[in-house]
Amino acid sequence: MSEEESPEPVEEETPPANEPEPEKEEPKENNREFLVKRFRLTNDEEVLMTQKPSFFAFIELHILALLVIGIHVLVGQLHSMVDGDDVSIFLKILGFIMGGQIGQITGVVFLMLGLTWINRMLNTPGSGGWVTTYLLFVAISPILLGIDEVLAAFTEDGQGVMPFNIDYNATTFGIIFGVLMSAFTIFYQRSFLYAITNHRVIYTQHLFIPGDGRRILYENINEVRIQRTLLGTFLGYMTIITDTGNQMEMVEEGMSVSAGGASDKKKGIFGKIFAFVTYQRTRKIERPDPKICFYQVRNWRATETLLNEMHQKHSQSGALKDLQEKLENAMS
Repeated sequence: MSEEESPEPVEEETPPANEPEPEKEEPKENNREFLVKRFRLTNDEEVLMTQKPSFFAFIELHILALLVIGIHVLVGQLHSMVDGDDVSIFLKILGFIMGGQIGQITGVVFLMLGLTWINRMLNTPGSGGWVTTYLLFVAISPILLGIDEVLAAFTEDGQGVMPFNIDYNATTFGIIFGVLMSAFTIFYQRSFLYAITNHRVIYTQHLFIPGDGRRILYENINEVRIQRTLLGTFLGYMTIITDTGNQMEMVEEGMSVSAGGASDKKKGIFGKIFAFVTYQRTRKIERPDPKICFYQVRNWRATETLLNEMHQKHSQSGALKDLQEKLENAMS
């Protein structure tokens, strides 16, 4: 009788040990080391909330970028757009004038100077500062390229001041300038960062080099208020102003630049053109300064609630309430 073969024991596979999940990279806004360096916190200071402007906070600058592209594309493509029998004679003449390179340069310069002037007159948050400088640069850039070509004609190697020769094309340059303006706007918007700590409110703006910003103690805040806009109501962002009573968080729209005074008689043609372009009417309407308020921030309800709670806690009534609670606890 043969012995029954006993089945070989099957080795049970042990499940692999749970590998530790890779740690998720913490956003730099929540990193203690980053917060201490950015907001220059004291040893016992803790950041309760950080905020920054919404992507749509400077939407008017993105609209300006689209207008820059539109002007250049219109001038660059006008010659081909007016071909046909059903086009008016005026448009045909205009397309013929702007068909050549000189016509494109002239059209872009005058239209961009007009856009710069209108933008200054509107007194929007993007009406001054780097925006006006950038629009003026875009307006005169065709002239600079034209001057470089003239200088190149008088050189032996045919090379102008610029290291490379560029044939001006309004459509191409318009797209480049418009994209650059939107990129600068995003960089400008991301330079602002605000914080609510257990001691104060901190506003900072870091462009190319770190800035000091503003630090306001809760005791110095008189009022926390909201400024609404129609677009912000639909897109879900608001501006929160911590009013200290000295109006430093508000800026007056407009600059008093004279364009028709008696002294203008002494100016040359270029001085008068510059005065006309840079003229800006003065308005008494005040608007928030992004450097010293929670400018167009999302999650604004939670931000306002926290500000009100910290303001109440550090007010005289809040201090008396804390003192009362301590006395009651000591007596019980």
